[in-house]
Amino acid sequence: MPSPSDDLIARVVGGPDRTWFYWTGRESVRETARTLAIAGRSLSSFESILDFGCGCGRMLLWMEEQDKTGVLHGTDVDGEAIEWCRRHIPYAEFSVNAAEPPLPYDDDAFDLVFNHSVFTHIDERRQDEWLTELRRIVRPGGLLVLSTHGEVALADDPFGIRERLQTEGIVFLDNLHPPDFPLPDWYQNTYHAPWYVFEHWGKWFDIRGYVPGGALGVQDHVLLELPVGDLKVPAPLSPRPPAPQGGRLRRRLTSRRA
Repeated sequence: MPSPSDDLIARVVGGPDRTWFYWTGRESVRETARTLAIAGRSLSSFESILDFGCGCGRMLLWMEEQDKTGVLHGTDVDGEAIEWCRRHIPYAEFSVNAAEPPLPYDDDAFDLVFNHSVFTHIDERRQDEWLTELRRIVRPGGLLVLSTHGEVALADDPFGIRERLQTEGIVFLDNLHPPDFPLPDWYQNTYHAPWYVFEHWGKWFDIRGYVPGGALGVQDHVLLELPVGDLKVPAPLSPRPPAPQGGRLRRRLTSRRA
């Protein structure tokens, strides 16, 4: 199997552990298939599939079989990772996206969009913009499998945000990573209460399923469907005033599984 550089692997899984990189890629594909089964669908039943935030192909490396039944695409903000994918994953098509929409795809381009750990790292404003963009590129009746940091990810609540999450619904921890962290400043950590996902994301999509710990046991899987009938797109979100946090956090997550 093609082997990305240590640096590319570390950007995806938090360290250069190749065993962990490959194992989690295969397991994430299996978990996505299990979540899709809630809607009675298999990966082979989709014609056009997008890995939104594919990195250096952690999941797509395990999806060559899907090329027999549908067209695979991957997109990411990491241009170096996408260049690697173009050289080593010939059965999929790749594009580099910016930190904010749009994506270089037509309306109704995909009947399945999935990701692992994208909405877990961006603030609420960007999330709303991307939910609007994903709604544009998904066909009516199409499905999405997205992951969140929910209650399972809190575990012992290392950042002391459980109470805030219960009342606010979403908590974005900015300036969490150290200055030498090899990803953009806007890439931090976000936590979602399940009620917030149902209430807020439900403005863009129908919620077909919610699986706590469904993504590698530390993130939750959210199964969404774009209804065939018309659904009004929410207005752009106004930035929230910053909540008092008692100082900025610079502690990095210690678990590579997060």
